[in-house]
Amino acid sequence: MRLRRGSGGASATPSIDSPPIVAEEQWAPRKAKKTIGGSVLLEPSERKPFLYLCLTSFVCSCLPLPIFVGRIGRRERGNKRMVRGKTQIRRIENAASRQVTFSKRRNGLLKKAYELSVLCDAEVALIVFSSRGKLYEFASSSVQMTIERYMMHTKDADISKKATEESTQLKFDATSMAERIKFLEAHNRKLLGEDLVSCSVEELNGLELQLETSLSSIKQTRRRLLLEKIARLNEEETRLLKENALLRQQMKYKSKAMPKLSAIQEADLEDDHASQGKNMEVDTELMIGMPGSG
Repeated sequence: MRLRRGSGGASATPSIDSPPIVAEEQWAPRKAKKTIGGSVLLEPSERKPFLYLCLTSFVCSCLPLPIFVGRIGRRERGNKRMVRGKTQIRRIENAASRQVTFSKRRNGLLKKAYELSVLCDAEVALIVFSSRGKLYEFASSSVQMTIERYMMHTKDADISKKATEESTQLKFDATSMAERIKFLEAHNRKLLGEDLVSCSVEELNGLELQLETSLSSIKQTRRRLLLEKIARLNEEETRLLKENALLRQQMKYKSKAMPKLSAIQEADLEDDHASQGKNMEVDTELMIGMPGSG
């Protein structure tokens, strides 16, 4: 923007023909740099780039070019992180590569097992079978002893687990049984006519129907038992009547077969009675003096 000049001084109206107005500091002359013995002294803001330039020139003059370029490249790539590719865990198709990998991993595994047993005083047993069936093993003491110890540990663990499961099941069964007993006791009290205040109309109707059904079943059972008892008594009566009839018939046959024996037996009985009557006679007369003196 330019200002139009007038007779009274500078005007605020801009004009295209007027020369540009420049700030006073742009027209100010630069300060002369200090020199000592013909050498120019640098300002503090100019010293760091100058030192860096001098150091770079010195390194370029001392080192061969390929090494210097390599170091510069490494410095430029310093911020870039090297990332190793992730190995996919799957079966290696190439047989040779698979065998090499197996050998390396097996040796590393055996080494780690040995270090674990030595550093941590742990009992370690390692068994590896290759794809061809070859056995590789390592044991800090003995493979057989370690296996036996493992079997005992698993057996004890199984027993403990089984006992825990049984205890849990028993507790659950006991709780369920207690709840069932409580429910049945409450139901029995209701059937006896107790604790009916909390019952609804539907529940009371159900109790009434249940009582009627139970009463009908009780009556039917009692009637059946009485009928069975009567039937057994009738059978016993019939059996006794038959036995009595048979005994009467037998006595009748015996009385017809031995009539004379019966008469003789009756006469003997009469004689026995007569002799017994004579022996039982007693002299009741009163006598004074010695017996037989007249």
